[in-house]
Amino acid sequence: MTQMIHNNFDKLEVSFMGAFPAFVLEELNAAKEEAQISKKNVVINIGRAGHKYRVYPNGVGGVSIGFETMDEGIQIGTQNTDRKDLWNIFVGARSHHIALRGYHAVKSQIIDILDDLGAATDRRFCPFSGIYTTFPLESIKRADYCFDFHLPDFMPQRESVVYHRNARMILHGNLDIATTAQGITDNSLSIGSKRALQIEIYNKTKEIQDKGNEHWFLIWDKKYKD
Repeated sequence: MTQMIHNNFDKLEVSFMGAFPAFVLEELNAAKEEAQISKKNVVINIGRAGHKYRVYPNGVGGVSIGFETMDEGIQIGTQNTDRKDLWNIFVGARSHHIALRGYHAVKSQIIDILDDLGAATDRRFCPFSGIYTTFPLESIKRADYCFDFHLPDFMPQRESVVYHRNARMILHGNLDIATTAQGITDNSLSIGSKRALQIEIYNKTKEIQDKGNEHWFLIWDKKYKD
């Protein structure tokens, strides 16, 4: 029986024009140096509320300093500069975090984190609120949306897929899905490009086996044998 068991944003990455204050950058840099020496993440308390974050030995999202929330749901990255007119800040929400909390709660969490850490840009007019603000201007870098179906007998056939003539279709293997830590590398069907719009069809249960993301069974309210 065809059954959709979950749908939600699966990944969200946003770039922000703005910067963290110099004293926040100093604390992050000090923790990064400590992490590079110890070769493991370093926990620090920063921001007005003194929340804990894990600082990475390396950057994240293409910027030089990277850290994450203690629940591992939100990654934050920043360039080592307090210039407010540059796209310095990166924020990424992991799929399990969005699935458990929902898009709106995660969006509010991101805003609260940036506000608490003092992220700001030059004064600008916000067309949505109708007021002037110094909160960083956002630009969506990547947004994935997933539809999880329970389809025991489903096997997509390349010749049965209708898509735009300018799109690119890639069929890897026999769709039994093999993955690595970097993601799906074999046995999937994808249409389009990650740089623009892309649809990807694959066996999520096999991905869970390979990557150890058993939390999906709780989200689906399903057992592995099902």
